[in-house]
Amino acid sequence: NTTDGRGWALQSPGPLEEDEFVVEYMGEVVGKSEYDRRKKRYVKEINTYFMQLSIEPFKMIDASRKSSVGRFFNHSCSPNCYTRTWSSLGQPVVGVFAARAIDAGEELTIDYQSNEVYSICRCNSNNCKNPSLNSGN
Repeated sequence: NTTDGRGWALQSPGPLEEDEFVVEYMGEVVGKSEYDRRKKRYVKEINTYFMQLSIEPFKMIDASRKSSVGRFFNHSCSPNCYTRTWSSLGQPVVGVFAARAIDAGEELTIDYQSNEVYSICRCNSNNCKNPSLNSGN
């Protein structure tokens, strides 16, 4: 767990090359009504693990109960990893890849790209897209 309030974190177990596959972000794909229901149910939990797949039609991946270690990526407005989505057997698959060379032990981050889920940005990046939301942690 991080000491600055950003939650859990993933660190690279070894050096990664640019565009190298890191992990699949896994969870249950849910629509808007199920997302709203789960968001209310999870309100008292410290950490939630939603990733927005699409706005129209609205789809989220809920990694809160069924997932991979990918759910522990923290957000950054200057991430060192990026996501790509494709379809396998009619289901969306989200792969996480290194955006640049990453050293062993370096924290792995992605851009959540959603204010629907996260209203406070704690990335503290010089390039923070939501500085008014930055908690100062």
